[in-house]
Amino acid sequence: MFGKYYRQIDDKNRVVVPPKLLQELGKEFYITIGIDKNLVLRTVSSFKNEN
Repeated sequence: MFGKYYRQIDDKNRVVVPPKLLQELGKEFYITIGIDKNLVLRTVSSFKNEN
């Protein structure tokens, strides 16, 4: 799952994740900081395989 999604932070410092991504990520996932200070969303298994 790859792609760019432009999101904004609301007044309570929250980011809305598109429903399509939530379905693919599952109930638990990791958010990390990637190259160029982008946020990267990873499934639990993907995160554990890289670390």
